[in-house]
Amino acid sequence: MTYIELARFQRGKRMTCEIAVANRLGIALAADSAVTFTKAGTRGTTATYSSGVNKILQPLRDQPVALMVHDNAALGEMPWELIIKQFRAWNDLASEPLLASYMGRLVAFVEEAHDLFPLDWREMQTQSLYGLGLIRLVATLKGRYPVVEDPQAALPTKAAAAAQFATDIEAELDAAPVPACLNALELTEALAGLANLVTEAAAALESGAPDVAGFLDPATYLRLAVKVTFKWPWEVAGRASGVVIAGYGTSEVLPSFVQRQFRGFVGTRLYWVDGQSRTVPRDGVGALIEAFARKGMVETFTQGISPEAWAQAEEEFRLRAGQLVTDTVAAAGPQAVAPAPNVHADLVIDATREFMSHWASASLKAHWQPLLEVVAGLPMDQLGELAENLVMLESLKERVTHRTQSVGGPIDVAIITKGEGLVWIKRKHYFPPELNRRYFERMVNGG
Repeated sequence: MTYIELARFQRGKRMTCEIAVANRLGIALAADSAVTFTKAGTRGTTATYSSGVNKILQPLRDQPVALMVHDNAALGEMPWELIIKQFRAWNDLASEPLLASYMGRLVAFVEEAHDLFPLDWREMQTQSLYGLGLIRLVATLKGRYPVVEDPQAALPTKAAAAAQFATDIEAELDAAPVPACLNALELTEALAGLANLVTEAAAALESGAPDVAGFLDPATYLRLAVKVTFKWPWEVAGRASGVVIAGYGTSEVLPSFVQRQFRGFVGTRLYWVDGQSRTVPRDGVGALIEAFARKGMVETFTQGISPEAWAQAEEEFRLRAGQLVTDTVAAAGPQAVAPAPNVHADLVIDATREFMSHWASASLKAHWQPLLEVVAGLPMDQLGELAENLVMLESLKERVTHRTQSVGGPIDVAIITKGEGLVWIKRKHYFPPELNRRYFERMVNGG
């Protein structure tokens, strides 16, 4: 598969709604079952849908820990459900004092899982990122130096601009570190072995950017693409898979969750970025509510206003405040002294900031704070019911306002407490449970 073919392939995309609701007694997780897979081909983008995906998984058999996956159902086309089942076998007797340590165990397992992610496949995926890096570099070149697209400009002028851009970008890249999750030595090895890829890079530029390929040096731009891949992987990485691990480490008495975004392999290592990490507070209101992926309706319920309406209100206030200053000066007549443009802008910015701050405070006081106080005292069954209903609200909104299939299907609900561990409140199976008693017997017997 060529650079361009790999660059055009789009991994599975999944929009979803998942909820974590917790108090000092435990944490409830709820997730829908909808998944959307999209793939770009020569005939355009095609989409397929499913409503039976398991998004709440049990990564460890005997520990009070659960795992949720959102935004992308697979890592490198390998379903997360399969990865986690393999991880559970690898970590069967594992325990960690801190919940966050399980995330490190997951990374270590995936990087060592050569049966799931063979080394030659990882190399192919990394080379596909070089192709995406070439495309990204060309787009940035055109943005910084529009002359390269000017049909009236002379070829030497365009070539000089491309060379200057390459010099500037390389200086920026050389000053940047390799992210700690990747291997800097692999970058050095990749740069040393580029001679065999220059011809393919030239073909990729000719195919993907024929209007500028004639005055770009393929070897230089390939070297830059490799450095972009290892130093700025967010520019070329695939769609993220969000992973949430929730529950307790062995030394922890209050529930928490940690989140990490996985973006695929760069070299032999996983590229990831840490997300949120929260623990139910020991003092004050001992509760938390967090939504992942799609969360508009959840935020409307918890905060009293949707994110879209919040942003629109801020923009409308800014416009009206600016117009009010202008109209006030005009109404004062010729003797009025209009503020300087920068003073005018600062007045509007300050007024907008103050207005939004007061509004946010009032909204939190009226909606968020009372809700948290109630959640802090809920028993476990009602905590799970609240989590389920929040997912149901998001699903209902999607169905009646956008008619999309991005949130929906059966809702799974699990509760984790320090004493009982993970307990399923609702869990779908792809088979009728009453016809598969031996399956449940195997589970009881540790099979």
